[in-house]
Amino acid sequence: MESLPVWEPGEELANCLSHAVMVPITIYLTTYLIKQQMKVHDRVNIFGVTVYGLCVLFLFLNSSLYHGCTYEPVKRVLRYIDHCTIFFQIAGSYTPCVLYAMRTYTGIALLIYIWVFAVIGIVSKIFFFDKIEGTYIYLAMGWSIIVLYQRVQQIV
Repeated sequence: MESLPVWEPGEELANCLSHAVMVPITIYLTTYLIKQQMKVHDRVNIFGVTVYGLCVLFLFLNSSLYHGCTYEPVKRVLRYIDHCTIFFQIAGSYTPCVLYAMRTYTGIALLIYIWVFAVIGIVSKIFFFDKIEGTYIYLAMGWSIIVLYQRVQQIV
C-alpha cells in the first residue's frame, strides 16, 4: 500500500466523529427493522435486514476506528478493512432488496453474483490494494440492479 493520505487538520476527527455517531443509530434502526419483520414472521426478510444492518454497522464502526486511529501500523490495517467494507456495504444493501422483491432462482442467482463480486473485491483489496481499481467491481455490483428494475417498478 502506498503511504497513507494526508488530511487537513480536523478532517480526520470530523470523519471519525461523523461515522462514530452512526454506530448507535445503525444499531437502533437495525433493531427496529428486525422487530418490524418479526411482527409479520418473515424469516427471509429478518435475515435480509439483519445482513444489511450488520454490513452498515461494520462499515461505520471500522471507518470511525480508521479515521480516529493515529498509530500508523494499525491505521494501515484499518485502511485495508475500510476499503473492504465498501464491498460488504454494496452486497449488504442488495440482500434485503433482492430477498424482498425476488424470491426466485433469478433472485438467488443475483445474490450469489453480488456476494461473489464482494469477495472478489475484498480479495483484490487485500492482495492488490493499489494495483487493481476497485471502481470496476463497484460498477459491476451496482449496475446489477437492472435485473430488479421491472420488479421494483411493480412494487412501487
